[in-house]
Amino acid sequence: MTPLLVQTIAAVVVLVTLMMLLLMGYLLWLQCRDVAEQDREREARRQRLAARRPGRYPTSFKPPPR
Repeated sequence: MTPLLVQTIAAVVVLVTLMMLLLMGYLLWLQCRDVAEQDREREARRQRLAARRPGRYPTSFKPPPR
């Protein structure tokens, strides 16, 4: 194997590795964004249900000091 061939193979391996890392980072970012959206929807649904119950306040409500 010539040194040029070895360098070319090494460069291709490094480029493929960097592309895979970039893709994995993007997929992780998408997953985190989707989970945050689900959390917001779940919190809104929980507060709507809590507001329907008589005598109950949403969990984010702070009662006045006595």
